[in-house]
Amino acid sequence: MVLNALALLSLNLFPALPASAQTLKEIQEMTGGGESRGEKSKEPPPSHGKTYKGYLLRQTAMNHGSITLYLCPERWVLKSAFVTIIVDEEKDKIIAYTRQTNKYLIDSLKVGQERFNGFRRGGDFRWGKFTTIGPDKYLGMPVTVLERKGTRTDLKTKTDVVITERQMSLKGIKVSKTLEQIGFALFDTDYRHGLPVKVSRMAHSRNPHYCTLRPVITQDTTVFKESFFPAREFEVPAGLTRVKSEIDLFSNDTSEFGGDSSTRGRLKIREGQINVRP
Repeated sequence: MVLNALALLSLNLFPALPASAQTLKEIQEMTGGGESRGEKSKEPPPSHGKTYKGYLLRQTAMNHGSITLYLCPERWVLKSAFVTIIVDEEKDKIIAYTRQTNKYLIDSLKVGQERFNGFRRGGDFRWGKFTTIGPDKYLGMPVTVLERKGTRTDLKTKTDVVITERQMSLKGIKVSKTLEQIGFALFDTDYRHGLPVKVSRMAHSRNPHYCTLRPVITQDTTVFKESFFPAREFEVPAGLTRVKSEIDLFSNDTSEFGGDSSTRGRLKIREGQINVRP
């Protein structure tokens, strides 16, 4: 099989998962109000219940479409075609549910992290350590530019290809241990240096067929702005059935799975456990 540069760079998983900041005030101070498109913060909409103030984050990833994240102090919600994840750091709770089967799981942070780690096959990249390139700005936000080099570990044909990855991380926003582990397990993205807002990769090789002429953006942020979210978004929707395992959560889901056929093909039941190909 003839390999190509884009295949070598592909993440082959879901869009990157953002993480909780220390406090909302810190986000505001570091981003000048947090509006990535020059929009002013709006007053909360008329509400019939409790709301949480935080940030709306939208990201896209190569081959995997988009996600929506509600980012608030101590809690966040990730919505994707594959699964919705609700994390409450304060209450030590992780909820995962899918509308494809109308089922959900509830775990403690520790158990939930272990469960998501089980989704990981082992990784297709062997990465070196990050080096800091320096400060920059992206979408009007202060970021730190980081770089690391790695090789593919899942290729049947041995090559001399080296992948150079550049990551822009939102300066000063700390990542919780929960998001650090889940983000790495699902997306092979390093969250230890802050919230990644842009990731690009280039392939280098003596063989021109394996090289990229320009960086390929594998993860990008389209919206990051202050917003208000109703409390119900951080709760299990009505009408869902609670289950105890990943198998039950996604059972009868592979034929109706949201996303394209390649995404559906990455959901496999193997050795009594759901395995998502990274």
